[in-house]
Amino acid sequence: MTAYRRLLPALLATCTVAVLTGAPAAQAEDYHVMSPHEVWGDEVGSSGFRKTEEHAAWVAFLNTRTALVGTPEPVNCATLDPFRASACFGFDVLGSAIVGLAVPQ
Repeated sequence: MTAYRRLLPALLATCTVAVLTGAPAAQAEDYHVMSPHEVWGDEVGSSGFRKTEEHAAWVAFLNTRTALVGTPEPVNCATLDPFRASACFGFDVLGSAIVGLAVPQ
């Protein structure tokens, strides 16, 4: 325990010195997150839709699954309550079908 008490002030002093002598803070113009439209433009995906539309549809699908199941992470559907379990199984089947059809073999 005493090692932590000795280490904490040294760590705080190091962080303070690093902040005061480090690089300037990032500005809004220092980086740019590209939108799907900027990445793909009007490229057509394997399903015939523009890739921006495919991306928007996939994001909407994942957001709906997250809202109904309660988490975006893979879960064991059998451990959930009946409503969430049925939504989880349904979205897993739909997701597998979408990926199977959308990804070219």
